[in-house]
Amino acid sequence: RIIEKSDHPDILRQQTVNGQHPEYLFLGCSDSRVSEGTIFSPPPGVLFTERNIANQYAAGDINAIAIVAYGVTELKVGHVIVMGHYGCGGVQASILNKPDHLDSAGEAIQTWVDPIRTLYHNSTRDEIVKLREYRAANPNVEPPKFDDPGFRALVEENVKNTVSRIAQGPIMTDHWQAFLAEQNNGGHKRAADSGAPLKPVYVHGFVYDIYSGQIYDLNVSQGPPG
Repeated sequence: RIIEKSDHPDILRQQTVNGQHPEYLFLGCSDSRVSEGTIFSPPPGVLFTERNIANQYAAGDINAIAIVAYGVTELKVGHVIVMGHYGCGGVQASILNKPDHLDSAGEAIQTWVDPIRTLYHNSTRDEIVKLREYRAANPNVEPPKFDDPGFRALVEENVKNTVSRIAQGPIMTDHWQAFLAEQNNGGHKRAADSGAPLKPVYVHGFVYDIYSGQIYDLNVSQGPPG
């Protein structure tokens, strides 16, 4: 639905004049059922967003990296939200055997989900191990259902993996180091620096249940050391 001015009186004019100042960066899945608007119904200007298949963050994905960089360094967001969802088609694809013959479209999809496939094959989480062993013994079995415990567990582990990749990447580690240095200097920036004081950005991992509409906190939030 097109946002009307009557929905948020004067907010569109204010944000046109003053620019955007979102508090949150949302990294979610491209699935049509789980947009940030569907999950949170936020007014304009609250969420800076990035969406891709299975909510991934990889060293070679310059688009996702640039979005996190811009959100943290320029927009000064305070929180990065990684939002996975149960029933994710990208995660499900990583569980299935990789086809022997692929056209260009299939190759692109399989290459994208390969990191999750690696996670699936290497995970020691009980639910995923059981699913892996069952599927190895039954190679022609149908894809796992929405409520399969192993499938749901892999969705969660994929979110955790994305949180770790963001938190351990240079954008966040550089920001946290600069933030701590500023705090150790009594909250004052160095003479060579300029601008407002840095914010203690946090990275969170959540999963959305498209069946119930509930959001689950995976309790893997990370922030500046200490």
